[in-house]
Parts: sequence; C-alpha cells; structure tokens
Amino acid sequence: NGYESTLLTSRMVRDARCIYLYNPFAEHELYDMDSDPGALLNLAPLLGFKHVLRRMREMLLGTLQRYGDDIAELSTWKSNTYELVISPREQ
Repeated sequence: NGYESTLLTSRMVRDARCIYLYNPFAEHELYDMDSDPGALLNLAPLLGFKHVLRRMREMLLGTLQRYGDDIAELSTWKSNTYELVISPREQ
C-alpha cells in the first residue's frame, strides 16, 4: 500500500557545517562535520545543541514541503512527522 516506506525512511539535510538525520522511529541525529567529520558523536540529544537541532528541523521541513514529500503533509494519512514539526512552544 506504500505506507511502509514512509514509516521506515529517514530523511537528511545539511548546511555548511551540520548534518541532520530525521529518523521517524529512532533517535534523531545531528553531527557537526567541522569538529566531527566521521559523524561519530550525535549532538541531537545534547541540550547545548537544541537551537541547532531546531534550525535543522525547520530546514528539513521546508525542503520536504518544497519537494512534495508526503511526510511533511500534516493533513495526509501518509504523514509521519513525529517530532519534525516545530511546536509553537519550541519557537
């Protein structure tokens, strides 16, 4: 039915310094490629990087919407935006 691919597919975005991986049912991943080019230390769970994580999540959401990715559509049954959309409280 096509829904399984949405559940099991990660998405990734990067800027000049960081890589963010959105994993729908696992821990999100954030890496600083300047200080950790091997992407060994996941910064996503660290409080000091929440602002970077928020910025990268916003960037990924914009990219998904721009390319029409189904997981970015909140009103569709294929939506799987677990922790991807920034809540008003986080802004």
